[in-house]
Amino acid sequence: MLDSKFITFKPIAQVDSWDRTEEVPTGSREKLTVIEPETGKHYIFKYPKEDREHQLWSELLASFIAGDLLGWDVQTTTIGQFEGRYGNLLGYVFEPGSKTASQELFTEGWSLCTQVDPDFDVDKGTRHTLPLLLRVCDEVLVPDYGITRTEFLDFWSRALALDMLISNTDRHAENWAIVTGPGGSRMSALYDNGSSLGCGIDQVGLSRAFDEKGQLKKAHLNQQRRNGRHHLRAAEPNKRGGFFEDVSKKFLSIYPDGRHWFESAGAIEITAVCHLMDSISVNSGIEEPYFLSEKRRQHIYNMLNIGVERIKNTLY
Repeated sequence: MLDSKFITFKPIAQVDSWDRTEEVPTGSREKLTVIEPETGKHYIFKYPKEDREHQLWSELLASFIAGDLLGWDVQTTTIGQFEGRYGNLLGYVFEPGSKTASQELFTEGWSLCTQVDPDFDVDKGTRHTLPLLLRVCDEVLVPDYGITRTEFLDFWSRALALDMLISNTDRHAENWAIVTGPGGSRMSALYDNGSSLGCGIDQVGLSRAFDEKGQLKKAHLNQQRRNGRHHLRAAEPNKRGGFFEDVSKKFLSIYPDGRHWFESAGAIEITAVCHLMDSISVNSGIEEPYFLSEKRRQHIYNMLNIGVERIKNTLY
C-alpha cells in the first residue's frame, strides 16, 4: 500500500458529478477547475497532451519525488477521470476561500516579470532570464510583498534542482508564482511539473529507442543528455532556454548557499521511484495508451540517472 502525502493513483477519482467553477486555469494543456463535493477542495483537472499520454505519470512521479522523497513543498497529484478521459487531478497551491478559510491571492510569475520588463512576452518566453528573476526579487517581491531574497533564491534552488533531476523543460513564467493571504506572502509550492521524464517521446519513438535485445540505445541516451534545456535563459534573452547545467551553474555562482538543495536532489533514492512505477503498472488498472509499460519505466529510470549526472556535473 502506497504511503504518500502528495500522490495517489488508486482509486481513480470520478469527477463527472463534481461541481465546476468558471475559473479557466492558464497554460496550454486542456483543463478545468472542479470542486470535490465531500471536502469542498478545489482541483485543476488537466488532460495530458495528445500523443503525450504519459504526462499522466510524469506529473505524478514529480510530486512523489519532490514531496515524498525530498520533503519539498509541491502540488498534490492524483489520477482522475472525466467523461471517460483520464487526467491529473492537481490540488490548488493556494486557498481559494471558503466559510472557514480566507481567500488567498495567486500571482503568477509572468505578472511579476512584466512589472520590471514591459517587453516581457509570456508566450515566447525569450526574456525569461536569471537576471530578470533577480530584478523581480529586488524590485518587486522584497519591497512590495515582504518575500526575502533568501526565500526567493531557495525556491529557485529547489525548482532548478528538481527540473534538472526530472528533465522538466517547462518552468515558464506561468509555472511559478507567489501566494498572498492574511499572514503575508510566500513563494508557492512547485506545480505543473509534468513536462518531464521523457513524456514527450511517444510510443513509436520509445520503441525506436530500444535495440533488438530490449536495451536502450546508447545513442538515444546520449541525445537525451545533450538536448536537455530549461525554460530559463542563463543570461541574455534568447529564443531557446539554456542547457540545464549552464542555467544551474550560473544560478549557483549567484547563490552558492543553494548548493544543498541540489545535493539533496542528486542523492535521491531512485529505487523508490522504480518501486512506485512497478506498483502503478500492476495496480492502476489503466491500459494503453496510458499504460506504464516496462519500456517506459526503464526509460524513466534512465532519465532520472541522467538527471543525477547533470546535478553532479553542476556541483563538481
